[in-house]
Amino acid sequence: MQFHWVHSKQVVKLEENGYGVHERFMKLKENKHENQTNNTMKSEINVTNKRQELIERYDLHVDKTSWKKDNSSDVCSTCHDPFSKAWKWKHHCRKCGELVCDSCSKERVTIAFVGGNLRICDTCYKMKTFMEWAKLSVE
Repeated sequence: MQFHWVHSKQVVKLEENGYGVHERFMKLKENKHENQTNNTMKSEINVTNKRQELIERYDLHVDKTSWKKDNSSDVCSTCHDPFSKAWKWKHHCRKCGELVCDSCSKERVTIAFVGGNLRICDTCYKMKTFMEWAKLSVE
């Protein structure tokens, strides 16, 4: 399709003579918006698919549904110290889904397409080197 620049007075004359310049312009603008919306939706789907692929590949437990239930244990799965509401809270490792205390889950990692600042228990963190975790952040 070829476009020609015209002065606004010419547009008025074209409209008076039955040429739907404004209607065509609005349709082109609408089509452009639809294409942008479709591209955004495709991009969001790709990111969601990539996120799910990485979660499955690295067996991550970032979803609360895959975590060990809060009431399933009263002790940390790593150090076996008892949890308490006052000073030793329950946390979930985003790698294994186990219940761990803060002392046993000091590490945080960023994984591309999944998220940042993910709590990882010390046991899971030690299974990879720092460089391996860093590589996951830019995958």
